[in-house]
Amino acid sequence: MSTIKTLIRIYDDFGPGIPFEDNRRDFELKEFGGNVPNVGDCILDTLSWHPASKSREIDFGEPPERRMWEVTHQYFFPESHPNAVNQLGDDGDLDRVRLVYVALVVKERQATDIEIDLLK
Repeated sequence: MSTIKTLIRIYDDFGPGIPFEDNRRDFELKEFGGNVPNVGDCILDTLSWHPASKSREIDFGEPPERRMWEVTHQYFFPESHPNAVNQLGDDGDLDRVRLVYVALVVKERQATDIEIDLLK
């Protein structure tokens, strides 16, 4: 059996003329509620809200820096992308999982007080 899995990879945008840099953060589509963020959307950098645990659990205490990512570009690598992995399925059989990639390029910035209040 073959299934499709969408992975979203985050790249940093450091400004005009500077190549995008892979920040080594991948997310599954389900981590964004099944939606791909669009250009102009803001994403909470969850590790900046709870950096000690390196988990995606949000701590609304007083971490030293609360960061947001603002999406500046969006690139899609269609289903025909040649990456596939084998994964154990729910039925115990080995499934072929085709990976579809979405690259989101983001500018990182400090969260504003209004955003911090909104996200509490």
